[in-house]
Amino acid sequence: MSELFKIRDFIRSKGLKIIYEGRRGPGGNPGVEFVSPDGFQVEVYSAMDQIGTDGRSRPANEWKRATTLEEAVNNPLPGTEYH
Repeated sequence: MSELFKIRDFIRSKGLKIIYEGRRGPGGNPGVEFVSPDGFQVEVYSAMDQIGTDGRSRPANEWKRATTLEEAVNNPLPGTEYH
């Protein structure tokens, strides 16, 4: 997560358009989406959930949206540790 914050700050310092930051939906991964100088939409993320040995993903009742990286870190998903 500390690297993701640095990446977000770098993107901002270059004046690139951030489309989304935070956490949404399945996967539970905090991330930043932005438009590259060439016009491509890029997503950089951290701490993505893995499918368990039972073949199941995190249940929907554990999904928690966050609209900033700070909010995602301050309100982690069950069983998640951000570094």
